[in-house]
Amino acid sequence: MVKYELRRLGAACDFRIVGLGSDRLIEWILEQQLLFDSLYYYGCDQPIHISYAPQQRQNIWTFTDGGVPTRKGIGQWLSKV
Repeated sequence: MVKYELRRLGAACDFRIVGLGSDRLIEWILEQQLLFDSLYYYGCDQPIHISYAPQQRQNIWTFTDGGVPTRKGIGQWLSKV
């Protein structure tokens, strides 16, 4: 018998809006002050991954050219874009 223990509750999805850069989509999410736990940015023409959980940590992850994840805060994101 397999027993699963859920330590974190929440939901997530990956999506892209055709004709809109993912960087602009993230700017909009932040401007609207939408709540999220984590958001992953893979590139302007790639889908974003966003999760919602009770913690709502507002973590934003980007990736270096070598594919290494780097956590950025909302302020860091807005100052770079």
